[in-house]
Amino acid sequence: KRFAPGTLIECVHLAQFNGEFKSGLYVVAERKDNFGQYESTCKQLEILEDGTHWLWPRSSDPEWQQPYKIPSADEWNGDPEAEVRVIGVVVFVHGPPMI
Repeated sequence: KRFAPGTLIECVHLAQFNGEFKSGLYVVAERKDNFGQYESTCKQLEILEDGTHWLWPRSSDPEWQQPYKIPSADEWNGDPEAEVRVIGVVVFVHGPPMI
């Protein structure tokens, strides 16, 4: 819904991001899939007043409409399959190439 096909996004590693980490940012998150391989995705960050962090997909695919709550350290049970990490922040968006 946010990025048209062919859009390029520029990201910086989270450790190098010196802006404010706030709701509305588009971030790069990664997790291990069922085969033990890492997969990355771009999601929009929402931080609620209670401090919970949510990743919102902005896909037009009906299968990918549900937000994902990033578990706090207290909620995460150490299961590497459940771990989702924010690894980068989108800093610039280039529209789709002209045909």
